[in-house]
This record gives sequence, C-alpha cells and structure tokens, in this order.
Amino acid sequence: MVPGQQVADQIKLTYRPGAQWAIVFADYRTPGDHRWLVDLRKVFTLVLGEDDFTVQP
Repeated sequence: MVPGQQVADQIKLTYRPGAQWAIVFADYRTPGDHRWLVDLRKVFTLVLGEDDFTVQP
C-alpha cells in the first residue's frame, strides 16, 4: 500500500497451512522499526496511521 491508496475496510489474508506467526513491516519515514509480530491463529486489526501503525485484537 502507498500513501493515499484507498483500500477496503477488511482484507482477508491467506497463508499456507501450519503458519502461526507473521511479521508485519511498514516503511514509514519516521524513526523506529515499524514492525509487529502477529499471531495468525487470532483475528487482528492493523491500523495504519500517518506516522506509524498498531495491531489491535
């Protein structure tokens, strides 16, 4: 995704059977790693902000 891009409110991700974790990475221009480890066995919401993102249950 790029700045200004319109995306659906919900996006369903697919992954191979047996996958349990994923690393979410965003290339923000602000200081910080902008990475999050997510448990694929649980539903989560990725909230993209202007300077960073969060992952919520």
